[in-house]
Amino acid sequence: MFFGSNDNECAKTWGDYPTASAAAADGALAPRQKLSLLPHLVRVGIDEYERLLAMGKFDPTSVTWYPVHYSSERMKAMVMGELSRRNVPAGRPEMWYSNLTRVGNIGSAAILVILDEMLTDGLIADGDTLLCMVPESGRFVVSFMHLTAVSAGAP
Repeated sequence: MFFGSNDNECAKTWGDYPTASAAAADGALAPRQKLSLLPHLVRVGIDEYERLLAMGKFDPTSVTWYPVHYSSERMKAMVMGELSRRNVPAGRPEMWYSNLTRVGNIGSAAILVILDEMLTDGLIADGDTLLCMVPESGRFVVSFMHLTAVSAGAP
């Protein structure tokens, strides 16, 4: 994702306009994504998934949910396809939870909103394990966090 220009080349940024209104009118203040770079981000993410798996950081057979912030629906299909192509154990596709089609791409808040939504909807139970995946396409960074659900009354 990038912000501040009306094209992928970023030859002219919002600061080059005489006013913020002029930049907004020309589309320079709208977040954008260069979709042609998504295959690279997917490879980076699956490489890291495999690295963590090889290190024993998680067991995919015990993961209940894979909450994921996808920046686009196209990315979900690419992630699932790459996992399948590499024959990497990653649960069933329905275990990969995203709310992108309902709330859109809300950036860094997405994973927190996803987790809140899953809790509110009763999808997460005591003892469930979650492997969250948060790709950040602007800098080709993919973060994972491995969580275990505990009840509010647990010691």
